[in-house]
Amino acid sequence: MISNGDFELTDPDNGDFDIAIVNGDFNILNSKDELLHTLLVSFIGEFKLTPELGVGIDLYLNSNIKESDFEILITNALELDGFVPSLVSLEYDVEGELDIKIEGKYDNK
Repeated sequence: MISNGDFELTDPDNGDFDIAIVNGDFNILNSKDELLHTLLVSFIGEFKLTPELGVGIDLYLNSNIKESDFEILITNALELDGFVPSLVSLEYDVEGELDIKIEGKYDNK
């Protein structure tokens, strides 16, 4: 039995929202990555039941905020959502693209 699973979509970044089929069956993925992505791109105030939740990453890209302050902002938002981060790391690759690494798990009390 799979818990916290989502159907994999073929290519949602390009607007293709077909469900992926692998070996004749729906492909189920862990939904943690989807939850983290939603948290990072959502702005504070977008969640009705938890209005202080969200990062709004688009506001901080190409801004003057220090990486350490941005890591703290992300960590605080994760913890507010019940995620226990063991690693939050921001690095720029050789092409100048921001690479955000998040490791940890949701605290399911």
